[in-house]
Amino acid sequence: MAATIESSYSPAPPPVPAAKKVKHEMELFGDVRIDNYYWLRDDSRSSPEVLSYLQAENAYTDFIMSGIRTAIDIFSYIV
Repeated sequence: MAATIESSYSPAPPPVPAAKKVKHEMELFGDVRIDNYYWLRDDSRSSPEVLSYLQAENAYTDFIMSGIRTAIDIFSYIV
């Protein structure tokens, strides 16, 4: 009985980006609310730290979704 070993090389995925938590307290309508991800708000879209984090998230998403790129292309062709 012969065993067939299939080997496919797939590169290791980039690390999952983890947004740091920075406590930010806001008082709204008499309640104190804590938003640990307020630092990601960058209305001017110029913070190097925020842009770097978003680029890491996009790279991770592109890598994970690359396996269905053909299906997306076919769907786009059909629709």
